[in-house]
Amino acid sequence: MAVRQETSFPDRGSTSLTLKAYNPQDLILCLRMPGWAWPGTRVYVNGEAQRMTAAPGSYLAIERSWKNGDRID
Repeated sequence: MAVRQETSFPDRGSTSLTLKAYNPQDLILCLRMPGWAWPGTRVYVNGEAQRMTAAPGSYLAIERSWKNGDRID
C-alpha cells in the first residue's frame, strides 16, 4: 500500500491523502490531529464525514477495509 499526500499548505489549511492498494487491506490508519488545527477540524473518507473521537494533539484512528483510490480529506 502507498499513500500520496496533496496539500497547498500554507495557502490552504487542508490536505488530502489518496491510497493505492493492489488488494483491499483491513487496517487502522492513525492521523495526527495537531492542537493548532482546532477547533473546526473535519475528516472525510471518500466524501463521508467521520466522527471525531480524537482530542487536539492526539491521533484519530480510522479502522476499515481500505481499497485502491480511497481518499481522506
